[in-house]
Amino acid sequence: MDTLSRDELHALRARAYGPAADIEGDPEALRRLRDLEGKARGQRVENADTPQARGDATASDAAPAQDAAEQTAPSGPRQSSAPSGETARPASPAQAPRTLRSWLIPLLVLVLAVGVTVAVTAATVALTRTEGAEFTVAAPKIATLEPDPSLVVPEGFMGVAVDSLVYDFHGLTLFTAAEGFPSTGDTCFMVVASADVPDTIPSDGYSWSSTSPTYSGCTAAAFPAIAQFTVTEAMPEEFRAAFPEGTGVMFVLNDGRIDVYRSDAEESVAPQP
Repeated sequence: MDTLSRDELHALRARAYGPAADIEGDPEALRRLRDLEGKARGQRVENADTPQARGDATASDAAPAQDAAEQTAPSGPRQSSAPSGETARPASPAQAPRTLRSWLIPLLVLVLAVGVTVAVTAATVALTRTEGAEFTVAAPKIATLEPDPSLVVPEGFMGVAVDSLVYDFHGLTLFTAAEGFPSTGDTCFMVVASADVPDTIPSDGYSWSSTSPTYSGCTAAAFPAIAQFTVTEAMPEEFRAAFPEGTGVMFVLNDGRIDVYRSDAEESVAPQP
């Protein structure tokens, strides 16, 4: 899909899903929205099934095995470092303790350093890797959401496709989508109140109401898809029972799972390098 079509789809979704939705009175715009969403879904399926994508996956799977074979391959018989005709002499009693200390002290320092690093990381910092990118969040990761196959969001609702993954979290429904709102990118996900998810697409097209704010996140080059917000009184009651007003919440899409981070209102979170 070219840039003009993406921009048009974005504008039509704003008319369909936004707080001032008016698309239900414009049948031509409704037909155009369905057409563009269908093209977006078809392009995603086509891109995922290209021979190049399959070949890249095969090559990336084979590379670690090749690297491991090269690292473990024998490099030939080891040569003695002692000059020819001489016999290596055992270390004297005075040399043995010094040799022991020479490797024991650095080892103890390394163990202590690792222990401190692990403790700090577990308490305040979560390291996330996704699609080759690595970044640090200066807040505790409180949950990792797995997709739930029993949850159903009707196809076409806010960009939902046949292969979309769906998650549930304290009165919120999260799902991967062809496009974000208002975000755009290769991989997106939406965060909506579970009460706002319809059982079916309404017969009059895209006419439904929203009781709570809607959030989305999309990938940007190597950066992961992130949706974050501060909890307000507009959030579902079940969510506010777990996260009081003023709490910061971040969702990060990570290899088919969604990591959840929390920052309490009184905390001051500094960006990490």
